[in-house]
Amino acid sequence: MQWYEEIMDTAQEAVVYIGSTLSTDGSMEKPTRQVLTDFAAAMDGVAEYLSREKGTLMEKCRRYALNAACSGQKALAAEDARAAWKYFFYEVRPLFLDLRYQLDLEYHILQHPEVQDAYLAQTIAAFEAARKRPRRTGFKYRVSIIVPAYNKVEFSRCAIDSLFRHTDFSHGDIELITINDGSSDGTEAYFNSLPHEKKINLKYNVYNHLGWGIARHIAEGEYVVYFSNDAVATPHWLENLLAVHQAEKDVFWVVPTCNENCISNYQGIPVDYEYRFEAMPE
Repeated sequence: MQWYEEIMDTAQEAVVYIGSTLSTDGSMEKPTRQVLTDFAAAMDGVAEYLSREKGTLMEKCRRYALNAACSGQKALAAEDARAAWKYFFYEVRPLFLDLRYQLDLEYHILQHPEVQDAYLAQTIAAFEAARKRPRRTGFKYRVSIIVPAYNKVEFSRCAIDSLFRHTDFSHGDIELITINDGSSDGTEAYFNSLPHEKKINLKYNVYNHLGWGIARHIAEGEYVVYFSNDAVATPHWLENLLAVHQAEKDVFWVVPTCNENCISNYQGIPVDYEYRFEAMPE
């Protein structure tokens, strides 16, 4: 057994307990508060231990643990009960779940080259099995749009403005998830000013470029869109992506591109404007 496994097993029990006892309005009884306090302390301890470890994912895992501890403290300090509920289910729990996955990957796979070929084969087989299974139904949303950002709030404003301008949220079948990945500018305040429900605000940057690591635990859409904060939506962007995705049953991922030469087989689309904010109206 690796050093972290007993700690993480206990922490997982804590997460399950808190999730089952935390009421929908976020109010916490004394035992729940104590368990969350102990959980945050454990995550700080994990981060301290990881600071002395060497490995591909160690620094990322250390920051995950620090963020889990920080978000736990935010939930404990929240004056609004609903805010406490959001901190736990949108930050604490997703951070912990992904931290456990990353630690297992580091210690059981990446540090053991002799098992990596077998792991890759298992992963490919799992994808193939998933492709053959009947499609899931009963999703809460048709689409989940995930927007991660690390600083560059001016980019995020442009991206979000374009999403609201060219995406039909009126039917309630599209959800927006924003991730502030440890920004030091006005990104957190900007995201918090938006009307959507699911907001993840991390204190420490974890290089969460695609946003999937954490947000996959709270996304509830049949389709998931990773929307970079330096991208801009155009008319019918989502309908066009979905049309391509749904046209062939074997299509797994659809990717638009702005740069004509950055995708293979001449699939790029040339544009007659420069990639600058000033040229956006064109």
